[in-house]
Amino acid sequence: MSLQLKSLRKSYAFTLLFFSPKEKVRSVPQIVIIWEQEEPVYAGSNLELFCIVLSKDPNTRYRWYYRDSDVPELGKLGTLVNQSLYEVTPYQNEGFWSKWRLKLQLKNTSVADSGVYGCQAENVVGNESRQTYLNVTIRPMTPSAATGM
Repeated sequence: MSLQLKSLRKSYAFTLLFFSPKEKVRSVPQIVIIWEQEEPVYAGSNLELFCIVLSKDPNTRYRWYYRDSDVPELGKLGTLVNQSLYEVTPYQNEGFWSKWRLKLQLKNTSVADSGVYGCQAENVVGNESRQTYLNVTIRPMTPSAATGM
């Protein structure tokens, strides 16, 4: 388990000790997990990116951003992804914190889909965003496919 995840669990437990569920405490949403690429993604495949967000505010807004470069631009997350490509669903709600899963569906991916994807959660108190990198490659040709055998 990563140090960051352990720290989050301690912070979460600390918060539960000092706030009762009846209090309407507003706080910045927390992105606790974001999809990370572990295997090659080949052009033509379908893919689902996701992030898990903790939020006490039912009016939290969720967004996905895309940037075709891994060079950060000051103050810019990238281009806002069309909302029809993602959805927000409840995810293992516990106590008075609600967990939400923000999914981004990528269909028939191409090399042009490679880049930085950012998940953002925002409410009246503030926002948090996390980023991940997607690298879409062309499937290598096997020797039999290359020779037509």
